[in-house]
Amino acid sequence: MKKLLIIAALLVAASCTEEPGIQYGCQTGIPKANPAAGRVLIRCCTEEEHNAGSNIHIGGISGFTNYSQVQWQPVSDCSQCK
Repeated sequence: MKKLLIIAALLVAASCTEEPGIQYGCQTGIPKANPAAGRVLIRCCTEEEHNAGSNIHIGGISGFTNYSQVQWQPVSDCSQCK
């Protein structure tokens, strides 16, 4: 019984840690309303979330359609996104 509790605790602890190898990046775009403003930060996200586009059910954002020329640049730390 004690072994089962230890195994269960280890499984819970493992599920709470960040997955290694997940790369975050800065998602930027040019707003259609004011293209002269240049590229603006949309969010820091994974490449999968970026590729989801406006599909919010798989990590995208509804506001994605308000931008053209959306790009994703990988970074080691989200604080690097400006």
